[in-house]
Amino acid sequence: IAEMLKKLNLEFHDNNLKWDSALLSSYREQLEKYGDKEGFRIFGVELKTDVEPVPSNYTLIDHHGDADDRPASLEQIAALFNYPMDRHMRLIAANDRGYIPGMKAIQDITTEEIIKIREDDRKAQGVTAADELAAETAIRDNLKTRGPLTIVRNVPSGAFSAVCDRLY
Repeated sequence: IAEMLKKLNLEFHDNNLKWDSALLSSYREQLEKYGDKEGFRIFGVELKTDVEPVPSNYTLIDHHGDADDRPASLEQIAALFNYPMDRHMRLIAANDRGYIPGMKAIQDITTEEIIKIREDDRKAQGVTAADELAAETAIRDNLKTRGPLTIVRNVPSGAFSAVCDRLY
């Protein structure tokens, strides 16, 4: 989304928040500056609304929880600014909406593309090379199956998506 907004020469603010800290209040300075101001629109991407009152010119862009019937946030922003999505962007959106099965639904996608998108996603989540190695070690040393259930013990918190990707 940031790359798209840069290409469109649009002002945006990214505080590099993580899932557990993605709060609208993290942008209090921008809300005070632009909130309820004529001629300005504020879009929050996947932020938890923890501010009252919410400015009248604020729109939440999200596709999780109550908004899970909406397109991926990347798709919503592209549509909002009439920005053409290339193949790479469509793959990112499919991953964001539906993980690996979502990407596999795209005609002629390659295994290499899926692996690359998932690697990029894990990096964006903050998964490190050490987490990737820990995932491999946990699967090798601590994987058990009980019927249709797969159990991997001793997975460091940062390695969870790396374990899931490898198991998939």
